[in-house]
Amino acid sequence: MVFRWIRKEAGRRRSVAHVETPPEERSPVAVASQWASRVMTVSLEMVLPGMFGYWVDQKLGTVALFMLIGFVLGITAAVWHLIQMTSGEKNKGPSSEGGRLSAKNGGSDRELNEEGKPKP
Repeated sequence: MVFRWIRKEAGRRRSVAHVETPPEERSPVAVASQWASRVMTVSLEMVLPGMFGYWVDQKLGTVALFMLIGFVLGITAAVWHLIQMTSGEKNKGPSSEGGRLSAKNGGSDRELNEEGKPKP
């Protein structure tokens, strides 16, 4: 009896609001270039402070003190930057304009016309 009810419920269609998202307006190469730029920025944020610290250690004759400080600061800055980038991506809509998703117009920040569709 219970199994028949489960099969019956599984077979029913559920009405789910379908929100159509507009396609990405930029080419795939542009999107890939943007992500490559982000990855390079974060990697340089990790490495350059440590390399600068190594240079300072060489000039002052210290043993890895400023290098370690540089790497710790660089990794901290890079992780913070990654968190900022990923939290910003969650709030952006599918369009390149960004902005927060709006439920009333399918994720676009543009104004709506009389029919409820975004104005051009």
